[in-house]
Amino acid sequence: MLQGNALTSWLAADTRCEVLVFGDEEGVARACAEAGARHIPEVPRNEHGTPLLDFAFREAASLARNEMLCYVNSDILFFPDFLPSIQAVTRRFSSCLIVGRRWNFDVSEPFIFQKEEGWREEFQKHIRSAGVLYDGFNIDYFIFPKAVFAEIPPFAVGRPGWDNWMIYEARRRQIPVIDTTEAIFAGHQNHDYAHTREGRTGGKEALWRGEEAKRNRELAGNRLFQIEDATHVLTAQRRLKRKINLVRFFQRWQVAAEIHPRHAWLLRPVCAFLRFLGRCDHAARLWLLRRGVDVFPHRHKRKGRIAKT
Repeated sequence: MLQGNALTSWLAADTRCEVLVFGDEEGVARACAEAGARHIPEVPRNEHGTPLLDFAFREAASLARNEMLCYVNSDILFFPDFLPSIQAVTRRFSSCLIVGRRWNFDVSEPFIFQKEEGWREEFQKHIRSAGVLYDGFNIDYFIFPKAVFAEIPPFAVGRPGWDNWMIYEARRRQIPVIDTTEAIFAGHQNHDYAHTREGRTGGKEALWRGEEAKRNRELAGNRLFQIEDATHVLTAQRRLKRKINLVRFFQRWQVAAEIHPRHAWLLRPVCAFLRFLGRCDHAARLWLLRRGVDVFPHRHKRKGRIAKT
C-alpha cells in the first residue's frame, strides 16, 4: 500500500517524471505495473540480502532519459511543487544536490490523488496538522545531475550513514547543497521495520545499530553531515538564499579544511591547534579527576542514569 501511494504521487506530481523502481521485494512488481513505472528487479545485494546503492545509482544514470535524477525512498509522497522547485534551483546551478526534510504521518488506506483544484492543498494541510516535521539527519530524497554521483561506495539500502555522506561529499567537492524543505512538500508514510532482518527482532534501534549500519558509516568515513549543512535554502516562494550558519561552521571545524579547500592553508593549522588544545584539556581533566576533582561534563548525569538502572 505504501509503495503504491508513493508511486501514484510521483507520477501525479508531473507527467514529465520518469519513475524507475529497483528491487524484487513482494508487491513491487504489481505496484509498478498498476502505476505505469519501470521496474528493474535484479539488484546486487550484500551477504545479508540487502540491495546495494552503487548499482542503483549507476543503472539509473544509464537508463533515465532526463538529465536530473532523484533518489527517493518508496514511502515518500511528492506533490506538484516538486518539479517547479527543481527548475528554480537548476536555473542558477548546473551542478547541485537538492535535499529536504519530510513530514511524518500515519496512513491507514490507499490514496486516490485527485485532480480537482485545491484537493492537494487540503491534503497537505491535513498532513501538517496530523503529522510532524522530521529532523534533518535522516534524509529521504536526493536530486542531482547524472554526472554528480555517477560512482558512490557500495552502501546498503535502508541503513543509516550513506545519506549523511551524500551531503558531506557534495560539500567536499564544492557542489552547492540546497535545502528545499520550504518549497518541496515531502510526506513520509509511517511504518514499522519488520521488512528488515534487524527490524523484525529489535525494531528501528536494532536497524540503526546493526552490522550493516556500522559498515555504512565506515564506508562514509563517519562523515555524517545533515540538512543543516546545506549551503543554500529554497524558500516557499522558490527564491534561493545563501545559508550562513556560523554555529554550524564551528561545529564542523574538524573537517573545515576539506569542505573549504580554498582556505585550507589557514584552516589546517588552526584545526591542528584546536585538536592540540582538546588533548591538553582532556589531560588536565584526567589529572584533576585522579586528585578527586571531577570536571568532566555530563558525568553526574550519566552516574544518575546508571544508579536508576
